[in-house]
Amino acid sequence: MERPMERLYVAREIEALTETPEALGDDPSAYLTLRAAYWQLRRDPEVSGSIDTARILWDTAEQLEMQNHVSSAARFLDGSRQLR
Repeated sequence: MERPMERLYVAREIEALTETPEALGDDPSAYLTLRAAYWQLRRDPEVSGSIDTARILWDTAEQLEMQNHVSSAARFLDGSRQLR
């Protein structure tokens, strides 16, 4: 597994964001997607899991950006960059 500390950091950031769903604009699909990404980071030790999760985070950031939740989107984009 490459960069386990970055994976743990990103997982913790995702967990923190999902503790306050209002930061996601009360978007249930964004919330569920982020919870799936969180668990993928926590349970999938393979690098390919990080790549898949980075893709999920990028897509979610774009979705949030379109909904004008820019601060949340920026955090996801940062997380997806750290996983690459």
